[in-house]
Amino acid sequence: MRSDIPPRAAWLWALRENVILHAGPSVQMNWISTGGVTGTSRRAGLRGADQMAAYGSSVMVAPDKILTLAGGTVYTGVPGSRQSHLISVSGSGFNNMKAKVTRVGDLTYGRGYCNAVVLPTGAVVVIGGQSILKPFSDSNAILAAELWEPN
Repeated sequence: MRSDIPPRAAWLWALRENVILHAGPSVQMNWISTGGVTGTSRRAGLRGADQMAAYGSSVMVAPDKILTLAGGTVYTGVPGSRQSHLISVSGSGFNNMKAKVTRVGDLTYGRGYCNAVVLPTGAVVVIGGQSILKPFSDSNAILAAELWEPN
């Protein structure tokens, strides 16, 4: 792997009935079926008004509910986003599943490269990151943790 190109990670969430939701960090979401010999895919729509969320985070906060937050419009040199969105999955069967995206409470700090952890209470703690995205660097570090509450 070239050291000058930062790694990218897809937000893939295994759901039910052999279906995976590709929730980001690209704007376009996709359904992926692991059924059959080769599987198949189809578009799941855009992640609401959310921009590209390079090096943002996503966590499953409840069955069929995925919280996405933070990230940048490109991988380096841009401010981190404060936006958070909740993706709610409904329907049954690969061809009938739908993803509804709702913007929820913004973070206090715009961040990229942060971590998000679901707590036993259902709240999510957001830790670390940078205010201006820069791979392989500790510059612009955000030291304050934030708590996202599902209510």
